[in-house]
Amino acid sequence: MKANVGDTILFQRNNLKITGSVLKLYTESVLVEITNVSGGT
Repeated sequence: MKANVGDTILFQRNNLKITGSVLKLYTESVLVEITNVSGGT
């Protein structure tokens, strides 16, 4: 997956959804600011 600064990323696992915004790109990773968390138990 290729991300750009400003992109919104959604992580989803079972009932948990985490939405974040890409702040900075690194060689093999990205820095993401979590903006919303929903679901889970």
